[in-house]
Amino acid sequence: MSIEDILGLGVIITIIVCIVSGINFLLRKEVRYSSYNRYKKACYVLAVACFCVALGNFMVGFMQHWHYQPMPIMGIVATTISSSQSLLFTIALIILYTGKYTSIKRCLPYAFPIIFFPLLFFITTRFQENYNTNNLNDFFNHLGPNIPSLVRFIFCLTYIVQLGFFTKDFFEERRNYLLQTKNVAGVDSKEIRLHWVKIAFLTALLEGIVAILIQVYPCAATESIFRIATILFYSIFPIYYVKYGELYERVKRVEEESYLAEVKEENSDENGMDALLNKLEGKNNQLFEKVEELILTEKPHLNPETKPEDLIKALGTNRTYLANAIKQNKQQTISEYILSLRLKEAQYMLEHNNNLLIEEISIASGFSSLRTFNRNFKTIIGVTPEEYRKSHTE
Repeated sequence: MSIEDILGLGVIITIIVCIVSGINFLLRKEVRYSSYNRYKKACYVLAVACFCVALGNFMVGFMQHWHYQPMPIMGIVATTISSSQSLLFTIALIILYTGKYTSIKRCLPYAFPIIFFPLLFFITTRFQENYNTNNLNDFFNHLGPNIPSLVRFIFCLTYIVQLGFFTKDFFEERRNYLLQTKNVAGVDSKEIRLHWVKIAFLTALLEGIVAILIQVYPCAATESIFRIATILFYSIFPIYYVKYGELYERVKRVEEESYLAEVKEENSDENGMDALLNKLEGKNNQLFEKVEELILTEKPHLNPETKPEDLIKALGTNRTYLANAIKQNKQQTISEYILSLRLKEAQYMLEHNNNLLIEEISIASGFSSLRTFNRNFKTIIGVTPEEYRKSHTE
């Protein structure tokens, strides 16, 4: 059997491994019965990533008649597959640290090149034939006069830049996560620190770099490295990811318990529940003072993108501590507290800014849309913004 036949077989094995891994993410009971929605979303994202890679490899194998041939330099299919895979895996791994990447709005800027460049490539090939070659010098010699080749080149450069941004975002969110969970007791430190997630990201990043290498120097050697890396990654990584499904609920439960345990330990020389409650109240009051200072100086609630996670990050605390502080002082959840601040701001503007339109006030007070503003205002205040303005300006 020739090396070309072996590499053609490697494409088939890659397709099978990716399909099995995707099905694993969708059907494993640890995923289906998990009450942790963010984790389930991450698994579904990874399933899509696996199926995308399988589909891309099927297209490559079909075009090559399941017999290895050097791929063209910076091929549009290969770059699209690599970019999509890197984006989806980065999102899925960051989701384990923070929920802010679960919205389409957050991910769209990263996904834009993956949509834009293939579309632009398709349009340009309607007017000029695409020039394919597996010789780097030949490719650059035709780069200027051949527009489809130029589009492929810019797309590949954009993908390299994206890898840098993905790496930056991942390690920033990892650092924030470690700061928030450093005081959680009752869980093995290796589990809570999620070292395997960092290893998984670095492995995926390495595969992304190899994917660039194979597009710049397409040959049997780089193809062999890529095939081995891909098959191993998609065989091993899903096992670890699904295995850790139950950890998140356990960490959350232990985190809440550790808050009380920490305070109780600090008051071990004082007897009685009164001392414990007094200490808890004091800690909550101190944190809430920081909350009020942040609201006064930074006004984060006026940004429609602000979520509870953003307050937690800005204050350097965790969700349990912040929720307890706000609950004690305002009898509200974190989200209810942010909503009340926005409504208070809107009420002030309705009373003192007659020149502003209702829609302008909704945006200025931190609501993402006029519809959301009207619904919340009517529910909480009891009247519509128009009715409120009329009754307070006559």
